[in-house]
Amino acid sequence: QGALNGATLSTAWIDDHGGRGLAFDGSASYVDFDDVFDGERDWSILIKFRRRATGTRHDLISKEGSGASGYEMSISSGNTAEFGCFGGGSYSNAQTTSTITDTSRIYHLAGVRNAAAGTIKIFLDAKEEGSASAGSPIDINSSPLRVGSRPNNSNWANVVIYDLKMFNRA
Repeated sequence: QGALNGATLSTAWIDDHGGRGLAFDGSASYVDFDDVFDGERDWSILIKFRRRATGTRHDLISKEGSGASGYEMSISSGNTAEFGCFGGGSYSNAQTTSTITDTSRIYHLAGVRNAAAGTIKIFLDAKEEGSASAGSPIDINSSPLRVGSRPNNSNWANVVIYDLKMFNRA
């Protein structure tokens, strides 16, 4: 566990029923970190959040670059969560079966990459909900790690994020 340095912040802290969190407005708020968390190793992403709107795509965290590279954790317009990555020029995607539609509820979402097993898994509220084969190393890029949208300014999240953790282990 470590600190991410070099952040650019374009959002505000709020006090909400889930505690203190960063409010993302669905149109122009984000947090950028330096070019971090790439590579072929194991890693995990954990996010505690509340949706503020449904029926639209929200990229919670993304390191997607041009030319199909990187990874992302998002909520689809169909209200399911997705954890996907690009490797060897193809896209692997693990998706929840449960929907995330209650805008008053706090959700816990986790994405896990196990490099040795060649898999990615997604968990919703501590329950494994989906997995996919991700045998190729993740295609790396120089895009920033962005919270709240894709680095190309699309799929803006309309959420409050209370906690975000990234670990270099599955």
